[in-house]
Amino acid sequence: MAIDLQQFCIKEPCRYAINKPFMQRGCLYATDGRIAIRTKMDGPDSHDKVPNAHALFAKYTWTKLKPLPPLKLKCSACGGTGYVTCPTCKCDHACEQCDGQMPSDPVRLFGYLFDPHCLALVASIPDVKAKCADTGDKDSLGNKAFALVFGNGQYQGILYPMV
Repeated sequence: MAIDLQQFCIKEPCRYAINKPFMQRGCLYATDGRIAIRTKMDGPDSHDKVPNAHALFAKYTWTKLKPLPPLKLKCSACGGTGYVTCPTCKCDHACEQCDGQMPSDPVRLFGYLFDPHCLALVASIPDVKAKCADTGDKDSLGNKAFALVFGNGQYQGILYPMV
């Protein structure tokens, strides 16, 4: 099943040309700087100024991935629709708990906090599995850094936690 990689791209102007998917070493990549995804594809490398995504992905393995646990990415009151049915009058009213918006609070997964919008992208990939992996680097606080590595056989991705 094909995934629209454009949804993983950055929306704002950036010093790199990552506002659309790009080709590099036999893979099509998409990233917004927090999350990156790739799939194998034939084609010439992009000539735009793009990050070395191939080197980033080479740091990780996609073995021993586990199914994602259930994620609370939708409002428990309305299920993300933005409306609730009043038990008294049976009319639909705007949800007072979330106003139809996805939670903006970070979501804890495998012991780390992640952006809920990025996790929703990961969770939307069919049959996706994931694990946390050591990046080999330090985070901004000087601690050992980790990333969520995810995939489903056709796609592979990386999501960095919030610090």
